[in-house]
Amino acid sequence: MSDEPLDDQPEQSLQQFVHRAERREQMKSALQFFEFMIDGDHFGTTQYHSRTLSLASNIKTRVENLAEEIRDELARDDASLSELSEVDRAALEEEHEKDRRILARAETALHRDGDE
Repeated sequence: MSDEPLDDQPEQSLQQFVHRAERREQMKSALQFFEFMIDGDHFGTTQYHSRTLSLASNIKTRVENLAEEIRDELARDDASLSELSEVDRAALEEEHEKDRRILARAETALHRDGDE
């Protein structure tokens, strides 16, 4: 037997899909709170409101960072899409569609927040 490493490409692909799914779930959670915040003042007292604004600012930053990660990954993937097998390309395009939907939701929320 050779000491050469086994091809770990399928394992890396699986890890990338898991990472994407986890990031989308993080984005959904952050967006849920962020959208709630920009839909109006639900909190009443000034003291509570100021702490909430700080939290909202942190959540907004998280949404912006996740959106940037998604944009960067989509751009990298688009550049290498032609190198993939038809099956891998179809699977990646399906992931891209999910990423684009959550990214569009994030961009809409960020735009709405900027308008207020």
